Amino acid sequence: MSALEDWHVDDDLLAAYAVGDLPADRAWSVEAHLPDCARCRAGATRLVDPARLSRLRADLVAAVDVRHRPGEALLTRVGVPEHTARLLGATPALRLSWLTAVIGLLATAVLAAYAWEGPGAGLVFLAVAPVLPVLGVAAAFGRGVDPTYELTLTAPINGFRLLLLRTTAVLASTVAIAVVGACTLPGPAPTALAWLLPALALTALTLALSSVIAAPVAGAAVCAGWLWLVVSAESRLSTGPGQGGLVLLAVGAALVVYLRRARFDTGPATRTTPDPEATP
Repeated sequence: MSALEDWHVDDDLLAAYAVGDLPADRAWSVEAHLPDCARCRAGATRLVDPARLSRLRADLVAAVDVRHRPGEALLTRVGVPEHTARLLGATPALRLSWLTAVIGLLATAVLAAYAWEGPGAGLVFLAVAPVLPVLGVAAAFGRGVDPTYELTLTAPINGFRLLLLRTTAVLASTVAIAVVGACTLPGPAPTALAWLLPALALTALTLALSSVIAAPVAGAAVCAGWLWLVVSAESRLSTGPGQGGLVLLAVGAALVVYLRRARFDTGPATRTTPDPEATP
């Protein structure tokens, strides 16, 4: 057994934690340790005043709206566990305001396709539809965009699992809306669905880059690159070689995400390594 595995919070530190005298960084370290250590958890339970716990819970409920959002209720009805539904419900890209904006952008792209006569009628839709899940995924992680970012830094939540859950939810909701919009586009069905593979490939690429740089920066870079590609090579994106290249990009990016999955548990580039002196 390593020294780290045999480490426990000492009584003085637990006592300070129990009365709320610890600095925030040390308190978070203690809280990250407690779920995996029955001995320290028992010590904390013995020392913490039950009345103080009740006050803290009341303050937390007052500060955070714990009522189920409509999306959470729908997820629980189809069999998603309540704690998973709560994690997904905190995703910014699954809120009504975001989904309304997605519908508005895609509706605008469809109208542009009808107003734009000729072979490039679906250009706007091809440019817009694939980047919407990218923006949704980029807005699901990272400081300043994820409302639960600070909590996930210290909570005993597998970062890679959370990544997959939120990405799947964002893709499912955005792609479903885009498919409806694509069905109303003028022109043959294969051309109308040429955006689907790019959406998957760009999302996978964003996740791969997010293991190196902040997710919002990765999403912005991917969107800019895609828009440049649409403008410069739009006619070739819906062909066999173009779609094949997107498949290879998606598979390669997914492989990078899998190989670097541990990075999402320790945090992307926006997270910093804890100061050893600040760890109890």
